[in-house]
Amino acid sequence: MEREVMWVSLDQQKFEHLRLVNNKYGILADGMIIHLNSENSYRIRYRIQCDSGWQIRKLEMNRLDASDQSLVLHCDRKGHWTNGQGKAVPTLNGCRDIDIYYSPFTNTLAIRRLGLSQGESADINVAFIAIPGLTVSAVYQRYTYLDTTPEGGVYRYESLASGFTTEFPVDSDKLLIEYPKFFRRIWAR
Repeated sequence: MEREVMWVSLDQQKFEHLRLVNNKYGILADGMIIHLNSENSYRIRYRIQCDSGWQIRKLEMNRLDASDQSLVLHCDRKGHWTNGQGKAVPTLNGCRDIDIYYSPFTNTLAIRRLGLSQGESADINVAFIAIPGLTVSAVYQRYTYLDTTPEGGVYRYESLASGFTTEFPVDSDKLLIEYPKFFRRIWAR
């Protein structure tokens, strides 16, 4: 599988472009998040490497501006994380997925790894990356597979800390079509 997808926020200020490759070596997600705003514009590139079961192996993020900030994280199959220098990041222990703020794509990572059947739900620990600062914290989330549709399906996302809940449709590759009130997909191939 090789896909390219682009989403835009409903306020037309945030964009995400993704190139996703799934081959015999695993999964590589190469993306760019762009925020256009007169007060705080930025571009952030990410590269996420997963094994064939969608388990995160490595995350690299770079701000492409004067700040030159970067973030590198490695994860083993048991949810133990290290930074780019090989130092343990115990605050992320137990996290198996990542969630990048303003990224519709990163929902796909948990959905694909979990492989839920219709009607099933799962509570998960996630390494949440706030942008533009690239700060990381552990958060608790729940995904529920609500329904199968001709395009793919519908999932419910819940932030167990804040109580935020939304439902969104995905295509047959589990890539979001729309994130209600926030993002919509504008291009895919």
